[in-house]
Parts: sequence; structure tokens; C-alpha cells
Amino acid sequence: MNLFTERLNIRKLCKWAITSVIAASPLTAPADDTEIYRASGSSGVQPNVVFIFDTSGSMGDPAGDGSGQTRMQVAKDAAISIIGDPEIDNINFGLARFDVVENYVYPVEGIPYSLDSQLYSQGVPNERDGGGYIEVPAKDISDDAHRSRLITAINELPTNAWTPLVETYDETIRYFKGEDVRYGKKYGAVQCSDPGYVTVTVPPREEDIIECQECSLWGRPPQDCKRSSWFFGTTYGTVSTVPDSYCQGLNVLNISTDWIVTGTNTIPGYEYEEWRDGGCEAASSPQYFYLSNSESYDENTGKYNSPITNSCQQNHVVIFTDGASTQDGASDTKIRSLLAEVDSSDRAGLTGISTSCATSDTNQVSSNSCLEELALYSYEVDLFNDSALDVDPSSSTEEVQRITTHTIGAFMGSNDTVAGQLERAAEYSDGLYRLANNSAEIKQTLRDLFNRFENEATIGTSSPAVAVNALNRLESSEELYYTVFEPKATKGWSGNLKRYKLGSSGKVLDADNQDAVDEETGYFAEGATSIWTKEEEAPDGKTVGKGGASSHFTLERNVVTYAGGADGLIDDPLIEKSALGYVVPSYILEDLFSGTLADLELINMLKWASGIKTDEDGNETPRQEIEDPLHSEPLLLNYGTAQSYESVIYFGTNSGYLHAMTTDINGPEELFAYVPYELLPNIEVYYREGAEYGKHYGLDGPITAFIHNDTELNAGKTSSKSLISANDKAYMYAGMRRGGEVYYALDVTDPKQPKYLWQITSDDTGFERLGQTWSAMKPIYVSPEAIGIDVEPQDSKPIPVLVFGGGYDPVEDDTSGGTRISHSRGNAIYMVNALTGELLWTASPDSSADLTVNGMTNSIVSDITAVDNDGNGTSDILYAADTGGRIWRIDLFSNNNPMATEVADLNDGSVANNTRFFTSPVVAYNDDLDSYVIAIGSGYRAHPLVTDNKDRFFVIIDDKTTTNRTDLKQQLNTYRTIELDDLADSGSLAVAADSDLLNGFYLDLETTGEKALTDAIIADNVVYFGTYSPVVTSASSGLESCSAATGATNLYSVDFSAYNPGDNSPVVVIEQTELKQTGIPAEPKIVFPPSKSGSDPDPDPDGDGDIPCEAALAILIGSESVALDSCTTVSRNYWREL
Repeated sequence: MNLFTERLNIRKLCKWAITSVIAASPLTAPADDTEIYRASGSSGVQPNVVFIFDTSGSMGDPAGDGSGQTRMQVAKDAAISIIGDPEIDNINFGLARFDVVENYVYPVEGIPYSLDSQLYSQGVPNERDGGGYIEVPAKDISDDAHRSRLITAINELPTNAWTPLVETYDETIRYFKGEDVRYGKKYGAVQCSDPGYVTVTVPPREEDIIECQECSLWGRPPQDCKRSSWFFGTTYGTVSTVPDSYCQGLNVLNISTDWIVTGTNTIPGYEYEEWRDGGCEAASSPQYFYLSNSESYDENTGKYNSPITNSCQQNHVVIFTDGASTQDGASDTKIRSLLAEVDSSDRAGLTGISTSCATSDTNQVSSNSCLEELALYSYEVDLFNDSALDVDPSSSTEEVQRITTHTIGAFMGSNDTVAGQLERAAEYSDGLYRLANNSAEIKQTLRDLFNRFENEATIGTSSPAVAVNALNRLESSEELYYTVFEPKATKGWSGNLKRYKLGSSGKVLDADNQDAVDEETGYFAEGATSIWTKEEEAPDGKTVGKGGASSHFTLERNVVTYAGGADGLIDDPLIEKSALGYVVPSYILEDLFSGTLADLELINMLKWASGIKTDEDGNETPRQEIEDPLHSEPLLLNYGTAQSYESVIYFGTNSGYLHAMTTDINGPEELFAYVPYELLPNIEVYYREGAEYGKHYGLDGPITAFIHNDTELNAGKTSSKSLISANDKAYMYAGMRRGGEVYYALDVTDPKQPKYLWQITSDDTGFERLGQTWSAMKPIYVSPEAIGIDVEPQDSKPIPVLVFGGGYDPVEDDTSGGTRISHSRGNAIYMVNALTGELLWTASPDSSADLTVNGMTNSIVSDITAVDNDGNGTSDILYAADTGGRIWRIDLFSNNNPMATEVADLNDGSVANNTRFFTSPVVAYNDDLDSYVIAIGSGYRAHPLVTDNKDRFFVIIDDKTTTNRTDLKQQLNTYRTIELDDLADSGSLAVAADSDLLNGFYLDLETTGEKALTDAIIADNVVYFGTYSPVVTSASSGLESCSAATGATNLYSVDFSAYNPGDNSPVVVIEQTELKQTGIPAEPKIVFPPSKSGSDPDPDPDGDGDIPCEAALAILIGSESVALDSCTTVSRNYWREL
């Protein structure tokens, strides 16, 4: 295919690769197994977010967006509409703002104030506006009262300040660090209080009892009810209580009646809530007063109450501003000193980073602001020792308490000086940068930010994929190569390739022959140094981007695409350099990208993609970065002879690269990095949108290889090769998984000069059912007659083909909590010529297929397992499993009369038993049973967090092994599909029916949501497989765990060597090992550690005199090693596949 004349529709190709945030719902997340890394706040530790709102005078200017509103009103309305959404929760959200200029009525008109008493006493008022302060502390936005307080505070923001951007940013970082309140604390004859409800206490009181009384002596008041006479003496009347009416109305003229206190009553006290507007007022004398909210600081110490309470907590600052700093230089000296704490390697060559940065002290804009320096410091330096925090789940690990800064340039252009400063501040702290010039853009930016906050509450470590260098399947060298990646809530996941070694005990060792894996986490230890890591970067520990292969990248990288040259050489650079500078090659078409890239920006992006970072002065440094190899397991090829060979390792990334690296122990060399033409748009995503919420996919599928010799092929030989010798050829095949519906084939016979061979897409004739390319292209040999190729008998010889499943249909993403559905994509098995890519044979429901299988209604995403039943060097049987819970057997008879048999249907149509197979059937031959043993586990890989289904691991007995074609066909014609009820429960084999035992057994995965998501292996009649459980079962689980969202893993071994259904007591021995790592476990690998005479010099590491036997076996599952209690040779029951 000529890529110039038959260019694929890029949008169609990548239609599954692009994940966009749906504006209507801020909680939208991509469907994929990456959901385990995208924990909501309710599953992990709630992140802290403080929003710095620009309250400068220019925010009162017209917005210029046609709304007729001011910038501030547009910003307020947009912010309140998002923050007020009740769907946004599980975030600690706070607000910071600028202080006002002094000549405004704030805090109190006519009363100057200063930052400290000494300046005040010298008569020097606060000439600047003194930075900013914490208006509302960071608290749970799920609390309605706090959400209301935020909305009220935003509504009341003024537009009456300069732009002390850096000083307010500095104050916000002080708040996070729990340092002294600076700009939020003033000195002057002012006292301030916060608005809010206060409790008013009314004390108990005594109340008089008043009654209307009357004196019986007319004309005498009741207070003096007596009459004195010289003749009669003193006469006393009586006082009596009368109705109140006697003391009211006209009766008040009767002096014989009056109100009299006759006693007292005690009235109890009570409390009530009363709203106080708060604010400031004049005080009798100068004193310190706080503008920062009283809940944000401790008045006794004068320090902020840091919102950081957990060593796993994510912390964010969002800066929203419409202009550059003015009156804003008071923090510069401090920031310059903080910059010295940043490792020199982390700040070298960064544009805008300077130890002499100076923000504007005046009304003039500074091009050398200290904004970027503070952002870099806050992200790269550990701001808190874990021991000082309330919660530290991983006491053995010092987590980095960093702050990610996001910047929003409002109502400005991209050429504004401050726009570049804001962009760099976000870039250097892994934050999001956006320009937003109207309500819709502000809302979308805030929505994207909240998506990110909610989905990175807890980001755990990933289980790395490992490649073991082995010249044959029963011999491992000490070389271990791991592809690692760092999960994020954003698109810009980073990755790396690292080398370790296999010790004689089966453990993973680092460059210093020390244990490389932390016993508590199952991941690489903080103090471990991978073998390729340079001395100045050691140790690289669990830091993905440190050390490893990426640290050896230079400016002279070979990053190329293929633009359609006749010779097939993949040698078309992404950027060309001439005497006049860099130019964009003619084959890099503008419509590949978004169309918003200016010429210089396009050049800089293509330089970035080619491994060249350029600062604003034009200085170039190597971009020592690799993007995420999420699902791409590295493929190792050995070139040379058994006595002298060189290895090259290949792996793909979601940025669209296929990397080829040498494995020299002193440091790898990148031979090439190939970006398929259709994946060039991925570069822009990682370059421009890396900090945005979402996940983007590229070259993320399986990679396989076919090593062959043309002379041997022509002679009909079917030998399997593990070395690429002088006359051999090496072809490599790569899928995309969620990146698209394409397979690529390359000739890597000479790894320094790779060649494009061909590609297959869902647009090609015959591949209409091809879905996302999840299934590996497995090279096998078949008889030409078996797949309908007519040849003369004397010319008949095995032909090499690639067999693979139809892939994934994304409609399955939406079936959580549902029952089995049918698919229109992926429900097929394809076979193509391994050399040319020509379609040779298909099995599908289509009447036009070579084998029509009406029941094949679900996608086949896993690998096809091929079996050579008669031992003649060609594959006769194909086993496949689909996402509907079925296991298929395809028999390839030499007379072109293939048969499809539904071996098992283990999905009964219910939600609980909606069995899905995303793993491959692993097949071994058992001599005692004279049967094939099919081992496979179930689980919903697209949504590993679901708990609706009951998943199991199945061991199924297929006794149709005769090599007599007539007998075999008869047996297959009468075969009855096995259902779940036809299998024995491994927990009750003793009472199982004989017929069930003959079919096989299953193991219930007991933990809630436990599922098998990676392939098993079989050795000596023992099955090994890993499982994932979304609920952490370790003691460190829950909200206080750094890995709360990423689940628990187990390794099972199922020994069926004594399983004989004919016996009265068939035995299956099941052992379960709880692994330390979290996340979906990698496929287990059996390794044969090197002898004690190898690189591990201590034959008795424990010092107990018990020297372990040579070549003891171990299981590697990701970075963890599990020793097997065996010193014997293991024969692996795998069938003929290349």
C-alpha cells in the first residue's frame, strides 16, 4: 500500500484513541482498565485545591465577549455555575484573593496599615497592597454550608487591587506548608472579624412577678394602705389582688389600685445562631489583625493550619488572572532562595527559570517574574516530612508532598508576556494551562480541572511488564527488562524502560546486587538503582522518569516515520535541519494536527517529538522522556549466535512511538523510534494537552516477531528460532489495542535500518469485523490444504501464517451491570500470510467466511492458542475465547473441511454469571488423561472495578485428541457444549458427579469483585495465574491508604497432577499467595535463576549454612518474585508456536 496515494482516514483510524471530556458531565471517565488509577475522592484521599482569584481593577473592565458584562462578572458566573454543581464532591476547596490598594475603603477608610509594626511605627504605610490572603480555607466541598460559603465569597469579590500575583501565590504556598501568615496578617488601628454565623448565649435571669393590687381604704395606694388621724390613730387597710383590668384603662385614675412586685421568677438561659457580616472597624490602638480567614490559621502561633493531612494527598493551586504582576516584588528574595533547593538537574535548561528572577515592584510588567520559579519549587521539592502529617500509610516510604499549579489566562492573547509565564508555571508543575476569554471557555476549563481533581485523589503504582532474556524456554539469563509507567488523571502519562537482574534466589536485584523490590509494596524500592541509571541520578527507585533508558537519550536521536518510499526504509525524519535552520518536511501535512499551531510552534513541537527541547533563547537540550507503555509488553530479540549475540528490545507507547533499544549494560542506545504516519497526531496530544484530564492511546497493543530463513521455508522446514543469525530475517508485528484498528508489520532484520512491510486495517477488504487490535499476531505453520490453498501434492509444504482474534468491540464498555450482548466487531478469527499480510482464511458468522460460525457473536480480544495435534510441525487445532464467555475449538483438517466446536459456554445469561474472557486459553497436554487441559480465568478487563459478576478460574478437559481424522470428526459432531453446571466445584470434588469431573472443574474467586485479567501459565501440570480485586484486603486499606483505589493482587497455583476423574478421590491442590503490589498484575513468568557462580556472589545469603539448590524455579509476576519449592527440571507443556 502506498501511503501517499492510499492514506488512511486518520480520524477513523484513531476514533477509539481520542478521549474527550463531555461538557455535560464533569465526572465522565474513559472506560478502560485505567479506571483503577482514576480513583474518585471517595475511594482515596480527598485532594486539596485553592483557587487564587484575580481581584485587580482590570477585572472590572468589559469582558469583550459580547455579553455586556465585566470580566469579573463573567468569571464569577462561570465559577459559581461549576462550583455549585452538586455532582462535584470529595474535594477540599478553598479560595485566595488579592489585598486591595490602600486608598480604597478597606479595611477602614483613612487608617493606614502595614505588614509589620516596625514599618507602621516609622510612619511607612503599606505602599503595595501587601499580597493576598486566604478568603475561604480548603474544606470539603461536599458540605453544603462550605459550598454556600464559597459561592457567597466569590459573589462578593471586588475589583479594587493591583495584581500582586506572585505574593498571593507565595501566601497560598505558605498556607499549604503551614508557615507563618505573612500577607494575610497586617498591623494598624484596625480590628477584623470573619463573616458567618455566631452562637449568641443569653444568660439566665431573674424576672419580677407583678400583680394588680387594691387597698381597701379608699384613696390610699396599695403600697401605703393605711390612714393616720389624731383622733382615731393609724388605721390599716388590707391589700388584695384584683383583676388586671383594675389597673388598666380609666381605672388607672383610681389611686387605690396599682401594679405591685410580689416576687421573682428565674428565666433559664438559651443559645441561638445569628449571622454576622464580619468586616473591619477602627480599633483604639494599633495591633495585629488578620485578613486571612480565622479558620485558616492558629492565632496562638501565627501559623497557617495546613490542609495537608495525609502523605498521599494531592494538592493543587489554580491561578486565575487577566494580567501580569504589578506592585508584586516582596516575595522575590524568598523565592530565589527556595529555587536553590531544587535539584540542578530538574531546573537545567528550563526557559524562564533564573536565580535572579525579579517580579515587578511597580506598575510595569516584568518579563522575569518569579512565578515559574515558585511553581517549579512547589512541585519538585518535598514540602512536608511524612512524620509531621496526621496520616502516613506507607511509613517505610517518604512520599513527596508537592503542589501542582494550574494557570488560567483570562481575557488575554497568547502573545501576552504573562501568557508565557502562566504556561511555563503550569508546565513545570505538571499543571493545566488554558487561555479562557469567555464564559464557555472558563466553564470548560474549570470542568476539566475538576475532572482531574476528582480522578487523581489516589494514584497508585503500576504493575510493570517484564521481558526475560532467554535463548530457550528452559534457560533464563540474568537480564530483566521492565517497561514502567506513571498513572495520572491526565493524558500525559510518562514511562520508561529499566534494566535489573535476576538473582540466583529468584529475586530481582539492582545495580548494586541489592534487592530491588520493596517487601512492603511489591514495587521498586526507594533506594534501588536500576542498572542503566547514571551515578548522578542514583538511586532512581520507584521514580518512573528518573534513570533508565530515557536518561541516555541525546540530541542525535533517530525519530522517524514512513512516508511511502519504494524501498520501504523507515527513515523519514519528523523535522529536517538545513543551513537556514529547521524546516517541516513536505510529507508532514498541516491537516494532521489541530490547525491552531503557528509555524514556529509546529517546528518546536516536531523538534520536541524528535527529542529536542528548545528554550526561548533557542538553546537545545535532549528531551530525556518516554511516554507510557501502558499495555505494551517489551519484546526482546537476539541477533548473532549462541556464543556471541546482541539484544534489541522493542516496545510501544501511547504517544505513538515504537522504540528500539540496544541492551548494553553500560547504557542503551536508541536505534530508532518509529511513529506510524497515522499516529503523528498523538504527538500534539502529549505536547499540548498532556496536563488535561483524560487518556489517549496509541501504539499500545501486543508485539510479536517471526524469525525465519527463506531457504528453510522453501524446503518446508518448520523450525522455531530464538536467534537471528546471518541468513535469517526478523519480521515484527504490532497492534494498537485501544489506539485503533490497525496492525503494522516491520522488517527488523537490520535493527538499524527498519523497513515498512505492510499494515492491516478495518477498512481493508475481508477485515470488516476487525475491532481494536488487542489480539497478538501469533506466527504458526499450517498446511496450505487445511485453509483452502490448492497446491500440487509434490509442492505442498507448511506455510507460515499469523493467526489472531478479531479484537475488541467498544460497545462492551457500556455493559457494566448488564447481561451478555452481541457484537458486530471483533467476532472473528483471522489468518494472514506472515510474510505479505495477505488474508488467507477467516472464521466468523459471515456466510462469506471460510468457516461460518453462527454462534460466534462476541469479540475475541485475546490471543489464539495453536496446537500441533499430530506432531507433524503444523498446527491442527486453534483454541479461542470470547468476551461472551465461550471457548472455541477450530480443527483445521487437511482437506479444507474445518470444523468449529463450541467447547464451553460459561455465561448463563444472568448479570452475576455474565462471564467474559479477556484472557487467552492456555492449553497443555496431560498424559494421564490423554487430554488437552484448557486453563482460563474470567473477568471484565474494560471495567475491573465492577463487582456485579462472579468470576472464576476454569480448568476444562478436552479429550478429543485422536489423530484419526474420521474418528475425530465423529467425536466433534456429537460433542455437547459444556456449561457451568457441567463442571465440578473445586471446593467439593469429593461429592461431584462423575460426568462433571470428566469435564473439568472451576475455582470460585472469592473476594468481592476478584477477577483474572491476565493469561495463566502451565508447567508440570500446575497452573499459575494472577487475580485482581478492587477491594484492598491488606491492613493498609481504606481512605488512609496510598493505594486505596488500585486494589489487591494474588497469585494462585492449581496443581492438577493428581486429578484423575476415574479415581474415587480426584485431588486438586490450590495455593494462594497474597502479593504486595497493587493494580492489575502482569502475566506470570517462570524463570530459571542463574547459578550461584553468576552475578550473585554470595552462595549463602542468609548465613544459615543452608545453600539453596542450583536453578531453583521462581515465578515473576511484574516486579515481584515468588520462589517455587522445586529444584527439578520443568517441562513446559506448550504447543508449536514460533
